[in-house]
Amino acid sequence: YDVHGLMMLRHGKVIAEHWWAPYTPQHQHAMYSATKTFTSMAIGFAVQEGLLNIEDKVTSFFPDLLPDTISPQLANLTVKHLLTMSVGHAPTSYAGSGSSQVRSFLAAKFAYEPGTSFAYNISASHMLSHILTRVTHLTIHEYLKPRLLDPLGIKDVIWEMDNDGINMGNGGSHMRTSDMAKMGLFLLNKGQWNGKQLLNAAWIEAAT
Repeated sequence: YDVHGLMMLRHGKVIAEHWWAPYTPQHQHAMYSATKTFTSMAIGFAVQEGLLNIEDKVTSFFPDLLPDTISPQLANLTVKHLLTMSVGHAPTSYAGSGSSQVRSFLAAKFAYEPGTSFAYNISASHMLSHILTRVTHLTIHEYLKPRLLDPLGIKDVIWEMDNDGINMGNGGSHMRTSDMAKMGLFLLNKGQWNGKQLLNAAWIEAAT
C-alpha cells in the first residue's frame, strides 16, 4: 500500500503534516474498516437519545426478515453482541446486499452462544447500520451529520451504500486525512469538541 498522507497532532494542535503525490490535503481517501468507528459513534448517539439500548434483541428490529425457525442463540443476540463482534456464528459468508444480506445474517448457523466468543465479523457492523436506519429512518451519514460531522467540520463525505440505499456500516466511507485527525481528537477527548460534550464519555470508554 502507498502512504497517501500523514497528519500528526500533539496537545490538540497539528505539529506535522505531509502528502505524497498525487495525493493532497483535499483528497478523500477510502477509510475501509475505520468506518466501523463512525458506526459505533452513531449507535452511541442513538443510545444517548433513547432510541435503542445495547441489550435490545436484534430480532426485534427485523420482524419482517426473520427465518421461519428462531434458534435460542438468535433469540438472545443483542446489539451489544454486534458491537463487540461476539455474535457466535459458525464461519460463514452472508449472501446478498441490503435486506437480503440481513436475512442471510439472521439465518446463519451458530457455533457459540452470543457473547462467549470473538470473531471478526464485518457483517455485524453493517447490521448496526440497518438497525440505526430502522429506528431513525435516516442513513448513518444523515444521522451523524448534525450530531458529529458538522460540529467537527467534517464535510464532503462520500459513503457507499448497499443495494437498499443503506450506508455501509463496515466500510465505504471516504474522507480527508484531516477528518480522521479530527475524529481521533474527538475520541481522545472522550466525546468532547470545543468544550462541548457531544457524546457521553462513558460510551467512548466502553468502546475503547
